[in-house]
Amino acid sequence: MSRNETLRRWMEEHERGPSWVARKIGYTREWISYVLHGKRPFSDKLAWALKDTLGVKFDDLSRTRRSPK
Repeated sequence: MSRNETLRRWMEEHERGPSWVARKIGYTREWISYVLHGKRPFSDKLAWALKDTLGVKFDDLSRTRRSPK
């Protein structure tokens, strides 16, 4: 499953929208919407922020190195 699909599924299951997610992880609603619609890349940095803050689990994240904060 792609990162976009994973995030969409998580948002549906938790009844949350892009604005809520963006506020929680320190991104803009516009950026999250762009990512969800494929207009911006779904970076490892964004995936780690979603995992660390909201607990979203991405299948491919364990294969990526985490960059220092």
